Amino acid sequence: MLTKATFLLLAACAVSVAIVGGSEWNQATRNQILEIHNEYRRNEGGCQINKLEYDMALEAQARTWAEGCWFKHEMVKGRGENLAYSTWQHPEQQLITDAAAGWFKEKEDFSRGQYGCQRSCHYTQLVWHSTQKVGCWSTRCPRLRGSTARNAWYFVCFYTPMGNMIGEEPYKLHCDTPCHPGQSHEGGLCVGEAVVPCTNGSPSCDSWARRGECQRNPNYMLTNCRKACHVCK
Repeated sequence: MLTKATFLLLAACAVSVAIVGGSEWNQATRNQILEIHNEYRRNEGGCQINKLEYDMALEAQARTWAEGCWFKHEMVKGRGENLAYSTWQHPEQQLITDAAAGWFKEKEDFSRGQYGCQRSCHYTQLVWHSTQKVGCWSTRCPRLRGSTARNAWYFVCFYTPMGNMIGEEPYKLHCDTPCHPGQSHEGGLCVGEAVVPCTNGSPSCDSWARRGECQRNPNYMLTNCRKACHVCK
């Protein structure tokens, strides 16, 4: 199978074309995507890893981007992105399985303590501990711009909150508790809203807040700079 993919490394950090053959998108496909993601996350054996939920708003965004047939990232702040394409004519379910397996295979290039996700960015977004939601779409593109592919199956998944934050690891191997306070531990993953301490996750939070990043980059700031953004006391 020919599968290629690139990944948005750090969020902060078109000409339309005709589409031939839409995707076989239904609730069973959404369930498959969710099950694949959560199974990979569960099997990592880490702690404080959220169980993902499927999000229709992210699906709508992924659909808009996929149907533009550009093999590149949209670069929206606070949102993670995984992309893949294939020129094989396999059933949708098999193509989705193979795309996710290709993303996860990048674990072979991952080393704890490395700076940034480097060549493993799909894998790290797939298993990123604090990500909560995923939404995806696929389509057939007669010409996939940004590549040499013709009649390519193009697969786009969007995530919030985004992963791959510089200086952080995708998940911890050892924690005081398997999940954050307020969450339940179900099948190796964390479910529910966490009770998050009123702290800043970076010494730069105050300066970022003064520059207006709480409004410009809320997905990151309201999670990691809660005190600086005055979302808690």
